[in-house]
Parts: sequence; C-alpha cells; structure tokens
Amino acid sequence: MASLGKTLSSWYREYEFVTAVYLLEPWEKRIVNTVMASILLFTLFAGYTYLPHYAKSAASLIVN
Repeated sequence: MASLGKTLSSWYREYEFVTAVYLLEPWEKRIVNTVMASILLFTLFAGYTYLPHYAKSAASLIVN
C-alpha cells in the first residue's frame, strides 16, 4: 500500500510540474484541479456515452 501511495504522490507531483500548478496559491490550485478533473470526467463520460462500442472494447481489454 505504501508503494501505491508513493506512486500516486509521484504522479501528482509530476502533474504539478508539467502544468505549473505548483506555482499557484492553494485556492487557485483547487480551481485548476477541479477544472482538470471535470474535463477528464466529461471526456470519459462522452467516450462511454457516444462511443459505446469502443468504450466497451477498451473495458474488456482492461478487465481481461
């Protein structure tokens, strides 16, 4: 479990460096992270809703 925590922490730190979020104040970080999460969720939702065949194929590849 500690390894998973380190990995997620590393990914978040890399995300902060790539997007330069680490330069922002905490309240600005929350806004940017919320917008980025919303974009990701809407993209996943649209992919699943409008491209069901491809989403189901991808899910079956991941599960199997």
